[in-house]
Amino acid sequence: MTKHLSILIVSLMLSACGEANYPKSYYKQNEVARAEKRAWCEDNPAAAESGNCLNAEDAYQELYVALREKRNLGRQKLARELEAASWVGKCLGPEDINKCRAAYEAKAAPIRDALKHYNAQTQLLLDVLR
Repeated sequence: MTKHLSILIVSLMLSACGEANYPKSYYKQNEVARAEKRAWCEDNPAAAESGNCLNAEDAYQELYVALREKRNLGRQKLARELEAASWVGKCLGPEDINKCRAAYEAKAAPIRDALKHYNAQTQLLLDVLR
């Protein structure tokens, strides 16, 4: 039994040593390889500290953060547009406040819809990246 266990351990160590070590840039460019390597590393915790596991995870983290930041910039732009379309503080003159408010709400409705769609799309993209 101990002999078989020793052989298994040695063969696992040799197979890990024989694996090509890919740089982080490889995993950034190859979505399938990155996903497969991350899944394999998750299933094999003893190998999680290997170069490929670390590179695949680092590539994922960098891509995730970059995508999240890019999407946040777009969301901020829509939020500024929504704020500009707000009726609060703008409907103070002698005109009918209800008409003024309705006009601004009509401007804001498509921006709110766009923001809701943008948020949903962002969540899908981040989920796919995972």
